[in-house]
Amino acid sequence: MSNTIFSVDSTKEYANGSVEITTKNYKLDFENKTANIYLLREDEESPEIMIIQQPWNPTPDGGREQWESEEQVIEWFKKDKNDAAD
Repeated sequence: MSNTIFSVDSTKEYANGSVEITTKNYKLDFENKTANIYLLREDEESPEIMIIQQPWNPTPDGGREQWESEEQVIEWFKKDKNDAAD
């Protein structure tokens, strides 16, 4: 099993022109080609909350294929799913 910690920055712009940048930290457990992604929090009671369990890589045509690497999972998450913990 592999555990990789990664961060995602998000930017929110308000009508008054102010900008807020937030960073969320995640942990990827990658075992048997299944991606389990956890939101990491500073809460001592539940510092990790599973937000996604993804056993396949969803392809743009609606199909499925196996994940090839952790990097592929993280790229997919940052592009398509990083709002899952909101």
